[in-house]
Amino acid sequence: MSKRILFLLMLAFTCAFMLVGCGDDGSDGAPGSDADASAMIAELQAQLDAGLITIAEYEAAIAALQADLKVSSVKTESCSTCHDAASIHQPEEHPTVAATMTAPVTGGSLVLTAVVKDAEGEPITGLTKTELATIYVMYDGATDLKRARITSSTAYWAADVTVVETATAGTYTVTLANAETNITTTGGEAFAFATSKGRSQLIFEIGEYEPISNVMAFPASGDAARDAWVSNDSCIRCHGDYVFKQGHHGTNGEDNQGDGYLPVGVENCVTCHSYNDSGHRLTRYVHGIHNSKNMPDGKFVKSSTSSGVTTYDEFEADYPADMTSCVVCHKDGSGNLVASVMSQPASITLCQTCHRGDIDPFDTASASYDADDVKEQVIEDIFAKAGRTGTIVSTHKTMVVTNGQDCSDCHTITDFHSGKSKENALAETIAYKIDSVTVADGKATIKWYAYNPNDDTKYDLSLKTATTGKPLFIHTAPSTDPVVDGVWLLVGYYAAGTNDIIGYDSYYNASTTTIWSVTTFGSDKVATSVVPLSSTKIGTLTPSSTKGIIGIIGAPLVDGVGAKVTSVTKDFNLSTGALTSSTAIANDAKCSNCHDNILLHAGRHTAIGNAIACRICHNPTSSAGHYAQQSRSLKSYVHAVHEGQADSGTGEILVTGYPNTMADCSACHDAGTYSVPNQTKSLGGVVGTLGTSKATTGPASIACLSCHVAYQYVRPRNTTTGAVDYATGKSMLQLTETLETLEAELAVLEAATTPNATAIAAKEDEIADQEEIIATYNSVAATEAYALRAHAGSNGYLVDTTVAPYATVLNKALELLGIK
Repeated sequence: MSKRILFLLMLAFTCAFMLVGCGDDGSDGAPGSDADASAMIAELQAQLDAGLITIAEYEAAIAALQADLKVSSVKTESCSTCHDAASIHQPEEHPTVAATMTAPVTGGSLVLTAVVKDAEGEPITGLTKTELATIYVMYDGATDLKRARITSSTAYWAADVTVVETATAGTYTVTLANAETNITTTGGEAFAFATSKGRSQLIFEIGEYEPISNVMAFPASGDAARDAWVSNDSCIRCHGDYVFKQGHHGTNGEDNQGDGYLPVGVENCVTCHSYNDSGHRLTRYVHGIHNSKNMPDGKFVKSSTSSGVTTYDEFEADYPADMTSCVVCHKDGSGNLVASVMSQPASITLCQTCHRGDIDPFDTASASYDADDVKEQVIEDIFAKAGRTGTIVSTHKTMVVTNGQDCSDCHTITDFHSGKSKENALAETIAYKIDSVTVADGKATIKWYAYNPNDDTKYDLSLKTATTGKPLFIHTAPSTDPVVDGVWLLVGYYAAGTNDIIGYDSYYNASTTTIWSVTTFGSDKVATSVVPLSSTKIGTLTPSSTKGIIGIIGAPLVDGVGAKVTSVTKDFNLSTGALTSSTAIANDAKCSNCHDNILLHAGRHTAIGNAIACRICHNPTSSAGHYAQQSRSLKSYVHAVHEGQADSGTGEILVTGYPNTMADCSACHDAGTYSVPNQTKSLGGVVGTLGTSKATTGPASIACLSCHVAYQYVRPRNTTTGAVDYATGKSMLQLTETLETLEAELAVLEAATTPNATAIAAKEDEIADQEEIIATYNSVAATEAYALRAHAGSNGYLVDTTVAPYATVLNKALELLGIK
């Protein structure tokens, strides 16, 4: 055997022995596949000895094995060694009650059958009347909603309420005897099963929660038509199951326990917040809460007075869609706007749930409240939004305030709202398409166009002057419009072997190299953009990029309105230009569940409804602008925004009240796309620290620690020598243990027969320094003395851009990934 082959064998064996894992406590984990590697090498040797392969083939196979072992031997971040996101992030579940109702007999009993299960879906047995907290019966009275709330304090509870566990585990029969008489007594108005439209429900008390059953309507039709106005799915699409399962009035996941009530379904909500209840109509609450940022002081305030005591409900929400886009919530099973909603009368009561002046129409206990003033301000706001002034406004005030008329006397909702925002309605008639890419002489020739997806007709991209009814895609001068900045062409580059973008070039009207200067427009209305492929960005990392990405983003202007046209992307081969679909991590449709075709950076680089397009700019090669301890990478930045972290410069929280739980990864991602990033396939990146310093960290740290901010103390750059210091990873436990050790050492010094004052003072200084480190570790303020960042077992380091360029940072990250 040749010396070269022997050397390769020895190298392969050496690499094989390096294959060890890392336990979650930092210890060595399970051994690697060195036995498998040995067997593979033995098999290759046998084939070579038998003449089945050539020496060249043998050496190539050994080289391939060596490469595999090199990647496998890279020490992974400790979280990804043992965990994946799917096994960690499971939204908390709670007890449930499902009930059915035996057809009630006039004058007889109300009989309900309840199936009670725990958080794991297992039947709960052994419940008695003690755990039955409430039987609720709500029914329409002559003028308003009536509630019969039957509890253990109700006079007839002992005699007429029974709870019996059936032979089926977790199934109970709940009976209210003399039902019509008892409900009439408690509700305060005559009740009859045959004529009183109403609902019944059960509330059990199980631990800290009070799960509420589904409702049972009577007569059978109930309020089915009105229930269909908003489906459970409409709410769940944005809020997740937690809007119904977590806390009375609760919408913020486990952060809002409320009073423990767990209502399930819209029909449960309208049982209390009835359409017929003038004081607590569900529309008032839902419209008011979602529109709270547009209300006085940015809050929706609902006050009520009972027995001389006034109580207040206050809500602040950053509703991420347009309130004029009714289809976000009022959507049928096919995703279309519920037509019956839009045909409803436009009452002043309905209009004031969104339209108002400086008086909150629902804070009736306020000293400044005046019903007539509220109506006048609602009318003024409606016409102001429509751009109408003058006599028409005063006429409507007289009609409503003086004459007692209502909007519903003349109007339906469709007279004012189409059910979709203007921006989205326009977007349904415009789309972008990247048609082809060819690569030659270091340049990419990109053909693209805009068209109407309803009839495939192309738009004139070269239009430079606003024309009625026609979209203006590229402005002749930098736009000052607050909504639209025209179209941008983005060309980005992936790090080899990853789906992480490492750099991009942008072309738009106000850029140094404008989109006009690189684009020509053919008679077929297809744009041809010829752009240089950036050798600097392609060669930033070793090995060089082989795949690029093209993005078309921006909102064209149509009659002064920015159309929310969905951005498009395509990956392309940097050698051949061949187009392929970009790999999605987040599901754009799920983003739109809350954001309604999300539009970001309005008036600048406007990306719409396409998370991949966002990733071109939001890539791991730079730190986040708003968050000193996050990456600009979307997997870091978006998590930080939705978690409600504060802007490191202004202290402003960009998003308040994320309506789901952050543990529900499926709210934004599809199954299989949110495991802990694999550091052999995903690029580590740059996070911010202080000043011009940056720190690299692994991909799992970037993603996981965007929410789990278990900060690690990171040493600053050596300001004396200018050298880059490598960070020493320390967990909070390690920092605390160090402090305890120092305190123990101090105690020994102080207990000495002849205490050494100098040594004691020095030890006290060490303790003070350690306490400062721990205090800094726990802080999220960017102005702290030291930079903070958790590395979760990865090897991170600081680099000052004046000492080492980002290429050095990223090459180190690639080296950690085992790619370089």
